[in-house]
Amino acid sequence: MHSPPDAAALETEQAALTSLRRKLVAALTVAQAALDEAIVAAGDMGRALAAEQSAATLLDGQAAEAQRVFAEQLAASGFGSAEALAAAARDADTIARIAATIDAADQEAALASEALTTATIALGDRTPPDIARLKAAHQTLSEAQRVAREADEAARRRAEECGSLEAGHARVAAAWATAEQAHRARLHLHQMVSGQAHAEEKISLHRWVLGAVLEQVVAEATVLLRQMTQGRYELLRAGSAADRKSLAGLDIDVLDTWNGTRRPVGTLSGGETFLASLALALALARTAERHQGGRRLETVFIDEGFGSLDAETLEYAMATLRTLRDEGRVVGLISHVDEMQRAIPTQLRIIRRGENITTKIVGLPGSCP
Repeated sequence: MHSPPDAAALETEQAALTSLRRKLVAALTVAQAALDEAIVAAGDMGRALAAEQSAATLLDGQAAEAQRVFAEQLAASGFGSAEALAAAARDADTIARIAATIDAADQEAALASEALTTATIALGDRTPPDIARLKAAHQTLSEAQRVAREADEAARRRAEECGSLEAGHARVAAAWATAEQAHRARLHLHQMVSGQAHAEEKISLHRWVLGAVLEQVVAEATVLLRQMTQGRYELLRAGSAADRKSLAGLDIDVLDTWNGTRRPVGTLSGGETFLASLALALALARTAERHQGGRRLETVFIDEGFGSLDAETLEYAMATLRTLRDEGRVVGLISHVDEMQRAIPTQLRIIRRGENITTKIVGLPGSCP
């Protein structure tokens, strides 16, 4: 999966874009104000000039109209020139009308001249604004404002995306932390089970459980082996009980109490090995009963090995088996030793004659001899 964007870098970029936008907006505001002021001043000047020009044009028109009227009247009067007309007698109404027209024209001309003088003084040395340049600057600033708004909108969208990514990152981080915690717990459990939790021991749970069960089997077998060897032999876990590493081993030693020596069970003689094996088998049966909720193993079968025992040892082994029988168990011995046939009254004999195999039960009431 792709790594999420750096939220800090996006926030820094957004701050820079926001600062640039504020600067562009401020510059645009100043330029707009200057443009508005120049447009207002130019408008005032244009209106004043237009008013003066209109006044002058009006006066010129009035003067021309008066001249035209005078020429028409002069031509209609029959006088050859103005001097001739002036020489003629005038009536009072005509003289008053002409005088009034002349006075009004003189007054308007004086007012127009005064207004023109005032406007010229007000303008002073100022030059007319460059409208084209101001319009170009206004267009440039408007474009810059548009770009800044688009950049601001893009930055806003990126900020919202960053917020969503941050929330998603937080959810993923929380899920990852939960998964990591669960993984560590399972890893620790696996290390404990596989014996990797403690490097100095390296004992798996499986071997540790087997070792613990073997301790119980050995203790039970020792009781039986003492009975069968008149207290001579005891079984022990291989290694020192104080050595924790020995718990990983499943070997067994034998202790000879008559001479105080401890040695591996592989050094026992054939008969002694059979007795130790018998004790372990019976002890394993009793231990299995305890681990099965007290369910008894009613039947025990022991295969061969009795031929390696002398008469005295055989009697000790048989006494132990009779003890099991007295406890209510069925003990089955599989052997071809004649002594065993004489020692065990109830038997299931398997007889082979050529290719034929038959069975016969002896020693039970009602059985065939």
